[in-house]
Amino acid sequence: MTPLGLLLVLLPLAAFGNAAYRARRRPTESAAIFRRAFLATGVAFFGIALLMMLGIFDTYRPEAADLIIKLGFGMMIGGVACAITERR
Repeated sequence: MTPLGLLLVLLPLAAFGNAAYRARRRPTESAAIFRRAFLATGVAFFGIALLMMLGIFDTYRPEAADLIIKLGFGMMIGGVACAITERR
């Protein structure tokens, strides 16, 4: 597996593992904790896609960058869903 692929797998796992740990310690703030995890992961995916387009990673493929951008948008939508749940 390439370092980029490993980063794409470990980033959400680390973010949501940390969020699950923090939410277990403070259950009343779980929606806010997961909202921040979704938003941080989405921003990180957008950053990775930007770095790919700038040529930082040697394995630039347009379809891979497109997939990473879609993952970023999906994470942002998840953050919005957590924000809506938090408001209720």
